[in-house]
Amino acid sequence: YSPTALGTLAPILNFVFSRIYDGIDVDEAGLERAMKMGAHAPIVLVPSHKSHVDYLIMSFVLWQRGYAAPLVAAGANLSFFPLGWVLRRSGAFFLRRSFKGDALYTATFKAYLKKLVHDGMHHEFFPEGGRSRTGKLLQPKLGLFTWLVDAVLEGASRDLHFVPVAIDYEKVVEGNSYKKELQGGEKQAEDIRGLLAAPKVLTDNYGRIHLRFNEPISLVQLIHERGLAVTESLPDEQKKNVVRALGNRVMFAISQVSTVTPHALLATALLAHRKRGIAARDLTDRIVLLRTIASDLKAPFSQQLQNAPSSPVVLGPIADAMRMFGHQKFVRVVETGGDAIFQVEDSTRLELSFYKNTILNLVAGRTIVARALLVSGNHRSIARVKEQALALSRLFKFEFIYAPAKSFDHIFDETLLHLKQLGLILPTESTIDIAPEAHVMPSLQFLAEMLTDYIGSYALTARQAALLPAEGLDKKEFLKLALDAGRRDFLASVIALSESISKPNIENALAYLIDQKFVIEQNKKLMPGTRPVGEVIEQLKSLMLP
Repeated sequence: YSPTALGTLAPILNFVFSRIYDGIDVDEAGLERAMKMGAHAPIVLVPSHKSHVDYLIMSFVLWQRGYAAPLVAAGANLSFFPLGWVLRRSGAFFLRRSFKGDALYTATFKAYLKKLVHDGMHHEFFPEGGRSRTGKLLQPKLGLFTWLVDAVLEGASRDLHFVPVAIDYEKVVEGNSYKKELQGGEKQAEDIRGLLAAPKVLTDNYGRIHLRFNEPISLVQLIHERGLAVTESLPDEQKKNVVRALGNRVMFAISQVSTVTPHALLATALLAHRKRGIAARDLTDRIVLLRTIASDLKAPFSQQLQNAPSSPVVLGPIADAMRMFGHQKFVRVVETGGDAIFQVEDSTRLELSFYKNTILNLVAGRTIVARALLVSGNHRSIARVKEQALALSRLFKFEFIYAPAKSFDHIFDETLLHLKQLGLILPTESTIDIAPEAHVMPSLQFLAEMLTDYIGSYALTARQAALLPAEGLDKKEFLKLALDAGRRDFLASVIALSESISKPNIENALAYLIDQKFVIEQNKKLMPGTRPVGEVIEQLKSLMLP
């Protein structure tokens, strides 16, 4: 690490960021609160990870404000010359994607982390591991969490403060390459060719970057909350529970401060729709509903949305986002009868879904209950809707980040109360009626449709799992066959939305099938499980909307 190198790099980054972004919105109060905690114990910054720009933006923002840049854990795939040389001197330290089979490397890396903690060095790592290609927060990888917990338990420091950070983009630089990977293409290794492509990046505009900081999480306080002592002799099972709780709390804290952007609102309103096109007034109604929900949940908004119109045809940030989507050929506008009809191209829905997914975790509870309500038919008893909502929440356990300190019953009751306050439902002691106003059913359908692409992905995966041979099938081959089947099913209208044909969605669906014993994974082969896949196929059919 060299402050001189970072000082040299800073004006270059300032030029690049000023050229391709409209600005960097920083939660200054949250940043100052986080850095003040460094007086009590080392700080570990744990940001969301959606772009390679993440590696640079945090250090750049801290440097600009006179703070010491953190040491950053970066993937060894970025250590190629000359980028690796630059990043290392700017604070990066590199780690392999897998430590399996190399005890010496594992012990060395763990000792290095312990030394950072002991020396009071602020550092940073990405709890999701790799970048999210879908825009949605990923489940936490617990390896680095485990070693940092070990460092404190072994006395390297009296505490650690984990600072959850949400880094949100209105447009990611890697959007096109993400689309190829989501469709099944192999991840391209970063090398000098990526650097040579930089001039292309400099000719485009990527909107704004948003940084939000949640309250620091004290590791020692977390341990004490669980009735445990900070000691090296903490039993392994209890330590694993602490690590798991820490990872989940960090990811949920990130979700709480993820910025609601015009692009996320617009993409969600456009994609949760299965007809050929949607009118401007209907888009506006959907965006107003999303903004109301996000505001009620106290989510941070992009500064540009303050007091701005929600219409895509009235001058403002939503209209600006629509122009960007039009420029990217995500959406085309058809004027008919004096009204604007917006149509999303099937070939671009997967790329557009990145922006929808950035807001999905915020509204997941409302979408789950809305769908549970609509698939319950005419028997909308609270018990029936609750049963369906519980089934959906369990089905998507690998998709969404749920509040770690709340039970399902508590979340369900809170959600019903909120939907009532929104004027969408009229719950009684035993039933849930849908409010009679004309706008209510379209609003509930909109919320419920946000899950349609995921249900399509899971149904596709389950159908493919039903075809597994008794002798098993290689996992990569299974994913390839599932993607091929998805493309065929979409053309045959078996799958409603093209964004259901997404490799990460299929991988998560497969993880669910393995977790529930519908599929067994053994020696990198997938085999029929102890439970018949027909069970989950029938469940998914029952969750389909007309």
